[in-house]
Amino acid sequence: MLTEPEELLPAWQPWRPVTLRAPFGRLLCAVCPAPIPDAILAAMHPIELAHSTEFASSRRREWLAGRYCLALALDLPDRCVPLLSEEWGAPRLPKGCSGSISHKGPLTAAIASDLSSGIGIDIECVEEDDDYIATSVLTEAERARGGTSPDFAVQCFAAKEAVYKALGDPEQRDIDHLDLELLFHPNTTSWSPVRVRVRERDCLKVEAWILQRGRWVIAIAQRQH
Repeated sequence: MLTEPEELLPAWQPWRPVTLRAPFGRLLCAVCPAPIPDAILAAMHPIELAHSTEFASSRRREWLAGRYCLALALDLPDRCVPLLSEEWGAPRLPKGCSGSISHKGPLTAAIASDLSSGIGIDIECVEEDDDYIATSVLTEAERARGGTSPDFAVQCFAAKEAVYKALGDPEQRDIDHLDLELLFHPNTTSWSPVRVRVRERDCLKVEAWILQRGRWVIAIAQRQH
């Protein structure tokens, strides 16, 4: 079972995005439970609403929550542009903007920037049985430095997912978790910077950060040119 979102968003209200301080961009996080309020549906672009009918109810809620939060992060006036999806799943954004979305249970997070470089976000919740993640996510060097505790494994998983999103297509091809080598020192009170190395692709430069509140972990990443 997921822990309560108060650990991440004190005094949260359903479908009321909260802006979190972040090293770059504008980061919004919201608790978006079912059912979707009529006011939220009315705020969506008609093309987004039509597209969302292709999904099952739970996936529709996630998809619309992500677009709602991302539009606010982008500060799109009057929802004049629909935020659909690229072929590889990333949100399709207006020219000159970067953005990313993540979901975990009832929580939705979105980050946006007016920089043209790619950005990525991932949100996770640490569970006691998450130690299995270490075998598929952590490199030998990461296990040697940080062990295989659920907290460390989920931090690495979230950071690698954010980096993967920041790379975008076609750079995501042929890259998996074990191709990403991370070095960081977790900080329980603020964002922790993460040094990222993409194996055999030293030309790819990505910066990442991790924030953990209780069992909730948010990771963000930004591609460097």
